[in-house]
Order: sequence, then C-alpha cells, then structure tokens
Amino acid sequence: MSSRRLRAAQDDPTGFVDRDGLTVIDEIQLAPELLRGIKVLVDLDPRPGRFLLTGSSRILALRSLPDALPGRMEVIELWPFSQGEIKGGPDLFVDAAFRHGAAVEHSSRMRKRDYLELAVVGGFPEAVRRTPRRRGAFFSSYLSTLIERDVLEVSSIERQGDMLRLLSLLAGRVSGLLVPGTLAGQAGIPRTTLVRYLELLATVFLIKTIPAWSSGQTARAIGTPKLAFVDSGVVCHLIGQDAARLDEPDGAAGPVLENFVVMELARQTLSYGGRIKALPMDALWSLAP
Repeated sequence: MSSRRLRAAQDDPTGFVDRDGLTVIDEIQLAPELLRGIKVLVDLDPRPGRFLLTGSSRILALRSLPDALPGRMEVIELWPFSQGEIKGGPDLFVDAAFRHGAAVEHSSRMRKRDYLELAVVGGFPEAVRRTPRRRGAFFSSYLSTLIERDVLEVSSIERQGDMLRLLSLLAGRVSGLLVPGTLAGQAGIPRTTLVRYLELLATVFLIKTIPAWSSGQTARAIGTPKLAFVDSGVVCHLIGQDAARLDEPDGAAGPVLENFVVMELARQTLSYGGRIKALPMDALWSLAP
C-alpha cells in the first residue's frame, strides 16, 4: 500500500472500502482500521469473494486490530515457492503417495549434494534469482526487516538483539525437539519471554512447531513438539553453511534436509487435488527422512 493510499485509508476507512467489484488491499496490517468498515459492508452484503486482503503477518495477532471479522473471512497462508513452482512443473509426491500407498516408487538422478544446493537456496523468489553472495544479503535484510517491522506490529519486544540471537540458536536446533526451558537457559532469556518470542516468530511465518506424533490425541497434545523453519534457505543462512559445508562430516546436512523435505510436503498438501483438506503436519514429519 502506497503512502498516499495509506493516508486515504486512515482518513476515511469506510469510504475507502465502499466500492463495487473485487477490492484488493495489500499490507492490510498497516491500516487495520479498514477491517471495521469491511465488516459493515460484508454484513450488509454477505456475498463471498468481495475483498482480498494480504499482509506479511497474521492479521488476527495485530495489537491494534479493531475487529477480527469472526466468521466473515478465511485465512490462506502463502508459503515460499515449492520445488515444482520453481521449476515450472507440478508437485506430485503427495498425490502419488495417497494414490499408490506403500507401493509408490520413485527414482532420481539427483545426488545428495544436489538436494543440499536446493535446501540452501530455499523457496523465496528473491533468493532463487540471486547469486550465492547476493542471496546472503537478501536473507540478512529479510530477517532484519521481519524483526524491526513485522514483529513490532504484533507485539513490542524489549531487546531486538535477543530475538536475532534466538533465531540463530533455533536454526542450530532445526528439526530437533523444541524445549523452551533448555532454550531459555542457552539464550539467557527468561522462559516466559522466550515462549512469547517463539509465538511471535510463528506469527510472522518464520517458524513452525510440529506436534509430537502419537496415535492418541491426548498424548500428541502434551508431547514435545519439533521445530521447523518455513524456509530452509533461512536456516542455512543463519547457521552460515552452504552446500559444501553442510556436506562435511560435522555439517548440518541431516536436520536441514529433514526440514527441507517436511516443508516441501507441507506446501504440496495445500494444493492437493481436493480429496483431503490437508495432511496433518505431525504426519508429514513421520514421512520425512
């Protein structure tokens, strides 16, 4: 949203959204006051698909949210590109897995190093287009902006440096168990503060927590979750490892590839052909290497 349009939205939020046809509002978190006007219009005319709102953080978590539009909107999370999207083809594994079950077979000419290269690049379009040296600059800028702008839109944080250090610590534990008490001791951050920081990082679509796998719902709910980053390229940037370094004996190839596979599967479930809504994230983890 341009500065001119932002001022117009803030000066007259109801008039700004009162128009015919599809209305697309980018970065809605910059003008959350528009939501109240949208609610009025939707209540008067409940036809679906009149408004498309985009934003870089979870709208429902905004501190300044005047109205959450309960029952009036559907939230769709946009992920970094999948490997199929990057290559201009379909992602077929989840479809094949449900169609063929245990009999599914696949062979690949790619080697471990090739997969490590894909994991290092990740799925952000800007990162995919750049050379390795310029890719690092993109990730640095992306993470700084995420902490300095998007996180602060959701909640005030006392020390931004703590958040950045926590990110590096989390990257070193990717695909591992997420134990807040242990992390708090290593990061030197009070446990309650650390738990809030983890929630904020999930709110801005940077990390995911994967529920513990169990056949029973109760055991799953109380089990220790696993940590995943939405994009493996961010992980590799934070731990400072390229494909060659990952492939060394003491490199992080195992956890990084595990994270890469799980997130690719998660992307595919969103576009799967309609016979299931989504494969549970904990079930996805059980399919990872």
